[in-house]
Amino acid sequence: MLILSVENLLFLVFPSPTPVGGTAGASQAGRMVVVTSIRFLTAVLVLGTAARVGGIVRFAGGGRRASLGAAFGALVASAAFVTVAVAARFRRLDLSLDLVE
Repeated sequence: MLILSVENLLFLVFPSPTPVGGTAGASQAGRMVVVTSIRFLTAVLVLGTAARVGGIVRFAGGGRRASLGAAFGALVASAAFVTVAVAARFRRLDLSLDLVE
């Protein structure tokens, strides 16, 4: 869910058309490199943060279940944060609000 939310957020921030007929140019390849790099860095940062939180709980005297629960909570909080960011960005760019009836 986190990676999909990051992908949606990147598309909402930097929209780009899909190439027609399967012919992608250098700009499309560059965009894919940037998006893949951002997805990878996001995953590394979020998983590293969750591992750090779990490690802190474990070394503070918590058991294995407590450390896994804390790490899972950190993952859920990160996914919720990115999902809220996508919702806020979509609300800002919602085309249905621009329609005149």
